[in-house]
Amino acid sequence: MNNSISKKIKGIFVFICSTCIFALAGCDTLQSGLSSEQNKELTEQTGSASYDYGVWYYNGLSSSDMSSCSTKLSDDYYDQSLLVEFGKKVALSELTGLITLTYTDALGLTATKTFTSLSGSFTSDYTGYRIDMSDVLKLFDTVTIPSGTAVMTLKIGGFICAEGKQNGRTIKTAEFKNIQIKPLFSKFDASYSTQTYSTQNAIPLKLNGPVEFEGGSYEISGKVTAPGTGETLSSYSFTVGSKDNMILLTPKTNNAPADGTTVSLDLGNIMPQGSGHSFNQDITVSFSRYKIVIDGLKDDNFKHENGAIVVSDTGEDQAAFAGLGYDVKAESDITSVSVTNDDDYLYIAVEGSLALTWANPLVIQIADGTLSGAVYAQAGVHAADTETYEKVNRKMKGPNVYLAHQPGIDNTGAGALSAFAYVSDSNTDISASVKCSPEGWTDSTAGNFIEYAVPLGAATGLDAGDVISIIVCASLGWNEGNAVVDACPDDSVTYSNDDHTSVVYSFTNGISYTISQ
Repeated sequence: MNNSISKKIKGIFVFICSTCIFALAGCDTLQSGLSSEQNKELTEQTGSASYDYGVWYYNGLSSSDMSSCSTKLSDDYYDQSLLVEFGKKVALSELTGLITLTYTDALGLTATKTFTSLSGSFTSDYTGYRIDMSDVLKLFDTVTIPSGTAVMTLKIGGFICAEGKQNGRTIKTAEFKNIQIKPLFSKFDASYSTQTYSTQNAIPLKLNGPVEFEGGSYEISGKVTAPGTGETLSSYSFTVGSKDNMILLTPKTNNAPADGTTVSLDLGNIMPQGSGHSFNQDITVSFSRYKIVIDGLKDDNFKHENGAIVVSDTGEDQAAFAGLGYDVKAESDITSVSVTNDDDYLYIAVEGSLALTWANPLVIQIADGTLSGAVYAQAGVHAADTETYEKVNRKMKGPNVYLAHQPGIDNTGAGALSAFAYVSDSNTDISASVKCSPEGWTDSTAGNFIEYAVPLGAATGLDAGDVISIIVCASLGWNEGNAVVDACPDDSVTYSNDDHTSVVYSFTNGISYTISQ
């Protein structure tokens, strides 16, 4: 080959290579120069990794030992995964990424663990990828992570677009921070009243997060089995659906199970938000003859149209500290109190922002409502004790029944309840016979609903036909004592000193209720 031809070929080769380099570099240059609208359009055409939920729920309780999840396909293995969605069909060149788990260990110290070997599978339409969470759940053995909760950061990449004009384009590595890991269930059982069992009333099963049912709602039959033998005695059919953070079981007939009956249900196709697979879970529902089952769920019987007395309280009206320059916005704020009864119990429901810590009780006082000008003074509100309670009733017209509940105690969910009744000049501890739910909070998140059942009859002196007056107070404890942060009704409490540590209760202005026959 002569030199002139060789030079021409080399020149052409250099020109082509230079053009290729320019083109390759030009793609990035051009993309970086795109407008926000053009970048948005490009992302929509390509697809991008997304996880639009701040929580990932696993199939268990906070007290469940989930370590068996690490043994794949064992009898106790749960096929649980986190679903990353792309919006477009995608393919995988090489899966990259990691999960960093942050949690509080058994010593109360913050600990971290990083998982670098991710694995998973595509959804059937290849627009999503299920990340296997079994290695993460291995640590949820009630010892390593006692609370059953943690926070994780997920980083994932290696995907390419597999459809449309952008087919083959690399999808940017994504990172999702502060994803909370929580159990889906707060309990695997529920109670329900036989008095409200009908095709018009759904039985709610409370969850910690929203779910839907893969394939939509469906019908299920639950069995009542004989103790010991397991023989099926009867069955009840329900339509299974969901709303908010509840699974709803709607009876197919109006024939209620007998009092004390327990129905076993094998629920399937439960799909929490952000989950790649649906769950199955065995649930039991126990039926009771009482008007309201104390389960921490607001019953329709607490509604005014169903015969209850409902008293609303102005929001953000905590009077104890508002005039003293204290910030009360985050403190307890009662918004309503509802009262009803059946033959056995007086039921009281309290709603609001119930941010009660270990030192701060919610206090319910019940007195004879026929007493004109029934008032008494007390140094704020505090957990009742026998000596204090007896002194109150000996010297003045105090309450017949006094409940002091600390749902925030240690944030363990255990709570602390003291209840006393003063009947026939004698004081009695009735704590064991008073029901409440929830007993307490878990984590640092306060609830907004608590319900109580106070027994009627000889134990409390409360009987059908009695006119009673009820005062509900929330308190805040600090070095100088306990002050009433909020009260319902507002005018049932007045303050007798400048720092509001001493208050006067007026049952004349309490919630008036006649115990029905």
